[in-house]
Amino acid sequence: MRRLFRLAVMVLSTTAIALLATSCGESKIVQCNKLIDVINKGQALASSGINGNDPAAMNQLATNLDGLSQEIKGVKVQDTKLQVFQANFARIYQTLAQSSREIANAVASLRQTQPTGTGGTQAKAMQAKAQAATQTALKAAQEESRSVSDLNGYCKAQ
Repeated sequence: MRRLFRLAVMVLSTTAIALLATSCGESKIVQCNKLIDVINKGQALASSGINGNDPAAMNQLATNLDGLSQEIKGVKVQDTKLQVFQANFARIYQTLAQSSREIANAVASLRQTQPTGTGGTQAKAMQAKAQAATQTALKAAQEESRSVSDLNGYCKAQ
């Protein structure tokens, strides 16, 4: 009988400790808010009116987006679905940063290229690179918009 009592106390104690440990974690809402706060910085960067014809501004945007991507990766979330969103947003902002750099490099090269002769060929190549980077950025921006909607929907669900 005493042995049965000890076993019951051990099981109850273990269960209580497990419940206490899991209840101390942050709620889904808190985790959502932490992630959304950082992602909102990205949307502010995207809508800051950067001049795509200014290589220095585009490079600064790329640096800021790289930093944002790292900040997103640094947000502590335990929810597995939020971890997927987190990785997705970090990747999106990395893509936008890379595209911004490519646009900056192409625009800077275009400014240094003569429009005639071999310079004309180089100018067309740089223009094609800038257009390809712009298309990549547009796709990433569309994916970001969809992901924001998906994240908001997930975070609103109880």
